[in-house]
Amino acid sequence: MFNYAIYASHRQDVIVITSSKNIIKACEYFKISCISHKRFTFKQMITDHIEVKRKVNDLIETIGNDPLHFSHTQFAVFCFILVSAMFKIKKKIVFHDFEYVYKKKHFSLFSKDMVYISILVFLMKVLYHVPLEIRDAGKALPISMPLDYILSNASQVMNEKDRYFLKTLEGIKETKMTSFKIDSILIDQGFDQQNYYIQDEVSKIIELITDYNVEIKAHPKMLSKYLALFKTPLPEYVPVEFYFPVVNNCVISCHSSSLITATHFDNLKVISLIDIIGKNNDIMREARSHLLENGNDKILFPKNIKELRELLEIN
Repeated sequence: MFNYAIYASHRQDVIVITSSKNIIKACEYFKISCISHKRFTFKQMITDHIEVKRKVNDLIETIGNDPLHFSHTQFAVFCFILVSAMFKIKKKIVFHDFEYVYKKKHFSLFSKDMVYISILVFLMKVLYHVPLEIRDAGKALPISMPLDYILSNASQVMNEKDRYFLKTLEGIKETKMTSFKIDSILIDQGFDQQNYYIQDEVSKIIELITDYNVEIKAHPKMLSKYLALFKTPLPEYVPVEFYFPVVNNCVISCHSSSLITATHFDNLKVISLIDIIGKNNDIMREARSHLLENGNDKILFPKNIKELRELLEIN
């Protein structure tokens, strides 16, 4: 969604509301106005619900009659409280519909496998009167607002599934990055997460790319231990797509959707590591299919370290 904020900032005044330190830094970098608020933990949302409601009311007053744009369908519980409160008083809400989380199974509350998170969701509903549900995304179990509730209350729904990449590309084109060049870039998606990545293979790849002129870029919310092996990792708060115009050779990752964006740059070699480091599970299988369907037949899938080395050596 921050990519959309960059795109929109070239066309109108935009203010980003966030509690994320990385988004605050990104707003400073891209010269976008920002309102920061305290990051409330689940415990604070329960014990300090009066303070949470006060902050929600302050934000509603600040927003006034301007529309609030959001696309969060999972995890962002404070956002859900704000949005739900604005729905109740008929404020303008524009929902950017990506809908990915709604492909996942909806759990009933108080499932025996997740009593703790079920109790938290129940308390959120009691304290804030926000309809919430839990979905199956492997270990994550994202909390979301029901899609029907969002669609029936939003003043406008923008279907972004087909236009997101076009808007990102337009935003990249209109944004001038600092004048420097990168030979190749590795997008680290939290590669030390053992549930998703084969650690022995990740270690081999990290060792391999140190022989080449490859910069590493972390995911802003998933900082892995491998970053410490690089002297100057690229700032994680800048969306990785905005580096692509200054990359000369390769864009490398596992299953990042940014690989699809990279295929729109004719000079770039786009490499997915999913067949080397991705564990054999539903998430990786779905991600690989997504890359194949949307990658314009330009994403390369090396099967082993030898094939990856050959791709890095062929300019």
